[in-house]
Parts: sequence; C-alpha cells; structure tokens
Amino acid sequence: MPSGTRTRPTKQVPVKLDGRSVAQLTPEDLADKLDVWALRREKVLAKLDIRAAKQARALAARARGLSSTEVDPLGWLELRAEVARLLAEASHAA
Repeated sequence: MPSGTRTRPTKQVPVKLDGRSVAQLTPEDLADKLDVWALRREKVLAKLDIRAAKQARALAARARGLSSTEVDPLGWLELRAEVARLLAEASHAA
C-alpha cells in the first residue's frame, strides 16, 4: 500500500457471549462466561463441540492471566478477537 493512503476501518459486529458484548466484559468476567460456554459445549448434546470447548477453556485461562496482572491493551484486544473468531466459527458450525 502506498504511503499516505488509508483504508477505511471495517465495521465490527458486536460479539455477544451469554447476552453481553465481549467488548464490555472485564477479563475475569470474560473468563467466567467462556467457562460456562465451554461447559455447554461439553454437556449439552445439541451443542456438543469438544474442540471449541477446549479452545474456550484455553482462552478463559489467558483471560484470567490478564486479569491477575495489569491489562496489556494489545493483548486484551487480541484475546477478544480470538474469542470473536471462536464464537463465529461455532455459530456457523451449528
């Protein structure tokens, strides 16, 4: 891309987890909601997706790691993007 040119930002669709926007959650709240989401993927036959549940648990662990330290804005943004990807993939698979 030539220098001086700018691209328009893409419109982001708000991602919701358990009825709340992921962008509005704290790292600890996000971790809790991901754990509940994963539990549903492990225990509810209609939503069975063990791979997605494992990914959600790993993301929850990362969110808990962020909540125990000073939150790195870039790390927090990347984590929320990964959560959005996981939720989008899971909704398309359903």
